[in-house]
Amino acid sequence: MAFNEKETTFKFDFEIPDSLPKSEVKKLKEDIGTFLVESILDKVGQQISPVSGGKFKKELSPEYAKEKGTNIANLELNGDMLSALEFKLTETGVEVGIWDSDQAVKSFAHNTGYEGHPYLESTKLKRQFIPRGDEKLKQDILKGVKNIIQEYLDANQD
Repeated sequence: MAFNEKETTFKFDFEIPDSLPKSEVKKLKEDIGTFLVESILDKVGQQISPVSGGKFKKELSPEYAKEKGTNIANLELNGDMLSALEFKLTETGVEVGIWDSDQAVKSFAHNTGYEGHPYLESTKLKRQFIPRGDEKLKQDILKGVKNIIQEYLDANQD
């Protein structure tokens, strides 16, 4: 897990039920990883932060809106950054984020509100879509993960 200008990722660990066959564990992790990426993209498309308590500034500056051709703050100028959002399997769950350093620098800027930028006031520009530190995803996303796990358990009852 890293959160810097070279990669912006977060680990999502979950308890893998002992009753789940080992053959199903990889599929479960892949389904959860896919669900997390899709949920993040869905929230961003709605101009909502998927991070619990996260900020998502909806307005664009008039100059940038003109360049972009829309006033919708959906983090998609060319689509490169959000297309780089992916997941990797870990021993205890998945890691979700952006590992492409060209896109991670953009992700870091949006998620921190340009923290450390020499002249932009960071708090006004925050559009958080990746949790960092102790931050969590919103409850509806967490509930979706629980539902996926339960579906696996139900499908694999003896």
